[in-house]
Amino acid sequence: MLTNTDLQAREFEALAGLAGQFLEHARGFANSRLSQILDEPNPKIRWFRLLEANGGTFTQSGPAFQSSDDGSDGAIYSGSIGNPAGASATLCVYLAAHHPLKDMRTITQRLVDDHLPEIVRAALIFIVTGLLGLVGTLLYRIAIPVEAPAEHSHAVTDE
Repeated sequence: MLTNTDLQAREFEALAGLAGQFLEHARGFANSRLSQILDEPNPKIRWFRLLEANGGTFTQSGPAFQSSDDGSDGAIYSGSIGNPAGASATLCVYLAAHHPLKDMRTITQRLVDDHLPEIVRAALIFIVTGLLGLVGTLLYRIAIPVEAPAEHSHAVTDE
């Protein structure tokens, strides 16, 4: 059975993965000093690396050394992110201000979502204005009938 802490960890990891995916759509992020983070293919790890680099709560532990079977030593570096949820929230605010997400909607979607009331209002004004013009023209023709032009003869007479 999962404990409350396990559920919170799973929820945070899912949100970290989602946040890591959003980094691909952040404006100006690819050209910033943090662009190498985008090279990470795993979105969750991408977010944790961003927290490490820019979250302000990462503390690195001293290196540990491990000897391999061939006798060579290798350093292992570790660290921790203090209050990852709080650091993520702060980082999200920073990213929203400095690297907002690109608008991924099509032009049609943006027009409908952002300007539909104005478009409908303009269309109604156009239709009503056209109808008023048509009615005005019809009323004018009824009130002032157009007379047929008199026939003029162009016969030349000798005086």
